[in-house]
Amino acid sequence: MRREEKIGEDKQKKKMGWKEEIASVQNNTSRSSLDLVFNNIRDEGARAIAEALMHNTTLPGLGLGSNKVGAEGACALAEALKHNTALTVLCLGNNNISNELESEIDQLVKNNRSALVKECLLNDE
Repeated sequence: MRREEKIGEDKQKKKMGWKEEIASVQNNTSRSSLDLVFNNIRDEGARAIAEALMHNTTLPGLGLGSNKVGAEGACALAEALKHNTALTVLCLGNNNISNELESEIDQLVKNNRSALVKECLLNDE
């Protein structure tokens, strides 16, 4: 991607809120990642992402660190990962998720031949 295209894409992303970002992923087959780190999406956003993951079969990377996601949102993500085999990187660091639930999600992501990355930032390349 050329630098000018990246700048234009970044400006467009800033105009979108996290709800619009999530909605745009549901049927988008060309996106390489969704970075929602530090967006305060909480369980509501995690449930919306889980719903999108049930329909998106191509998104390989998802950054959800530092979003105050709790057990309810994490359970929704875990359920979605039982149906989604495309996600290969899931960043969930610094949320309100128990170690047991985090381990369950980690195993589901590993089933997609990947690993849970506790703290990272994803950037579209």
